[in-house]
Amino acid sequence: MNCFRITNLVLFSLFLIAPSISVGGWLNPHYEVYPECTEPAKVNSLDLLKLTKGGQLFIALATPELDATESILARRHGFRGGIFDRDLFNDERPMPAGQILFTGTVVRRDSSVFERVLGGSRGDSFYYVVELASGQYLLHPESFDDSGLQVCYELQRDMD
Repeated sequence: MNCFRITNLVLFSLFLIAPSISVGGWLNPHYEVYPECTEPAKVNSLDLLKLTKGGQLFIALATPELDATESILARRHGFRGGIFDRDLFNDERPMPAGQILFTGTVVRRDSSVFERVLGGSRGDSFYYVVELASGQYLLHPESFDDSGLQVCYELQRDMD
């Protein structure tokens, strides 16, 4: 009889804790937004291309048809997609020429426990929020050698 009560108590405790674990991002990846984390800057896309590792940048749109976690997270926060140095979806969508506005906002992506354990994720990563004529996108800093933009102390502290 005592074993039954202990089991019920443990299960009840898990049901109480589970929503807070999920909301806290342990079970689901999520974004943390840091406004005014860098200096806003305008950069010509051709100048940014010179800083990339491969000399190319591609836009990966976050469309409702995509069921990927990244697409869902981007749409949830109002971003049109991401900009990377490789063509993620093989749809050959190069970044258009023109001005890119670094908005000064930085987004940190927190990985879920499952991504860290099963997927070999290194944990947190971050993106610069940039604005093109078609909307706001997330630019991954590993796509280029040196952005010249520093990030705020809050992000650095949270990444450690």
